[in-house]
Amino acid sequence: MDISDRKNQMFHKGMPYLLLEDQIPFDDIQKQILEWKKLEIDTFIIYPSFYFSEEYIEFIKRIVVFASKEKMHVWLYERIPQTTDINQVAKVLQVKEVTQWSEAICVPLQPNERIVSTYLVSKNHDGTINEDKITCIYPLNTPIIQWIDSTATIHDTTIQPFFQTNRRSKKAYECIFLIESTMNNETNPILPLDLLNSEWMHTFILQRLDRYKMNIGAYFETTISGVLLEGAQTMIREENEKEKLWTKTFEQILYQEDVHMEELLALFYNIGEKTESVKEKYNKIIRNRIIETFEAPIIEWCETNKLIVQKV
Repeated sequence: MDISDRKNQMFHKGMPYLLLEDQIPFDDIQKQILEWKKLEIDTFIIYPSFYFSEEYIEFIKRIVVFASKEKMHVWLYERIPQTTDINQVAKVLQVKEVTQWSEAICVPLQPNERIVSTYLVSKNHDGTINEDKITCIYPLNTPIIQWIDSTATIHDTTIQPFFQTNRRSKKAYECIFLIESTMNNETNPILPLDLLNSEWMHTFILQRLDRYKMNIGAYFETTISGVLLEGAQTMIREENEKEKLWTKTFEQILYQEDVHMEELLALFYNIGEKTESVKEKYNKIIRNRIIETFEAPIIEWCETNKLIVQKV
């Protein structure tokens, strides 16, 4: 990347970003900083790579030392943490619909997947779900599902009593699974860390910030002005109708907010008058949780180390 090309540069409140995504020679970075200085730009933002190796931290230190000599100021950009560890990748809640009945409904699960709940529902002509015809068959009725070689199986003989009750028509019902899974990107193994897991986030963030302090802490309050904090709302997937940010046992938190298991479907479908209330409670919990696990530790760390923090 030609970092001298101003068309490719991003700015925040007049401060240009120094993007470290690519392997940029240090000489090129020095030239860019001096160019900014000629333009009377005295402050820039270091936008980090995902890889926080010792060599990378040392590279940032060289940039800060050079900026200090040129009497320039630097902001550090703290972005949503990323990981290649599949066990720590952010999780999502996804929908799988089964509309065709057979002798057995089989849903294969990957090692990182978990069925949160399963429902029998009847839809209206407009595609909305009839709120009076929602039955949670799992986990409220655990024998309904049998596990065979990591495949969730519902046999027709097991589910038949449900339809025999009150003479329900099987053709009028669908089976919906809500499945917890890790985010997946086949072209990029580097994915967001599970923001809702407070233990992982706290450890990850403090370790990273403390490495900054160890290597460039001498420049805090002088050359380094503060930290720009990436808005965690970028992780809230309100616009995605088939995928919601999730984490293990997250449903327990929703239940504490008076959301019933049958109402989880409101995250993906219109189930009547309770739909908006369930979505609002979910979004509120997500926002509060991300503030608690991601934003608050960074803000506290910055205050302790006398650095200004701004959200972007």
